[in-house]
Amino acid sequence: MTKPQISIIMSVYNGEDYVAESVTSILLQKYKNFEFIIVNDGSTDNTLSILKEYMHKDKRIKLIDQENKGLTKSLNIAASKAQGKYIARQDADDISLPNRFTKQIRYLQRNKNVKFLGSSNFMIDSKGKVINYFLRPRKSSQIRKYMPKGNQICHGSIMMCRETFCKLNGYDESYRFAQDYELWFRALKEGYDVENLRQLLYLWRIHENSIAGAKQQKQRECVANIVKQYSGEKLPDQFVYSVAENFLKDKYYLSTSIISAMFYSFRYPQLKFTFLKKKNR
Repeated sequence: MTKPQISIIMSVYNGEDYVAESVTSILLQKYKNFEFIIVNDGSTDNTLSILKEYMHKDKRIKLIDQENKGLTKSLNIAASKAQGKYIARQDADDISLPNRFTKQIRYLQRNKNVKFLGSSNFMIDSKGKVINYFLRPRKSSQIRKYMPKGNQICHGSIMMCRETFCKLNGYDESYRFAQDYELWFRALKEGYDVENLRQLLYLWRIHENSIAGAKQQKQRECVANIVKQYSGEKLPDQFVYSVAENFLKDKYYLSTSIISAMFYSFRYPQLKFTFLKKKNR
């Protein structure tokens, strides 16, 4: 059997509302040589049965069923099973556009110095309507400069070199939240290049049960601790607090250009671009 080039890792807890759509977006990728490692993290709803149905239909899916351990530990468990040269993330309530992996793996193969690669992303609501989009900073130098002001990488959009991820010992399990933000800081500190593709390849869903929506205070505390740890300077508490707020709102690099969104609205007519419609007065 051909060894997979990419290992996609996902952890899901009580995700019955969105997990089918999320998994489908991976299985419909134009790039096919991957394995899909999914951790059912102690779900008490119908998530497990949904995942089992998909596993029986597609042999690339490897399912891990466990008691609840939280996202950080679950992602490390999934990554420890990975065989691919690259590890890609996918959140259980988000959607990857069909050309995501093709674009990312092509870029990584042509730019050997880049070990972590995200992309720009749409923001969608609970009904899948596009309510915003974010054009991320591309180069590692830009990301390094602005990281203390807020997370510059959409976690679910990341593809990373598995060897480098292992050298960094994966996600820091002392952080239950914002584990990705800490990892990017650590990777940059160790001299690894972290970049983004300018293309919008990922749909990040915000809803009342998402981490950013449901557990903001704990997320804020983790972000503040990370900024203090890696900023390299003593920052006033009020500044750190404002960074945490911006992180939760994903305030930085909000694009005001409508041209890119128009392009995607024609290319993917199934997406509902609510922010392109004129508001009723």
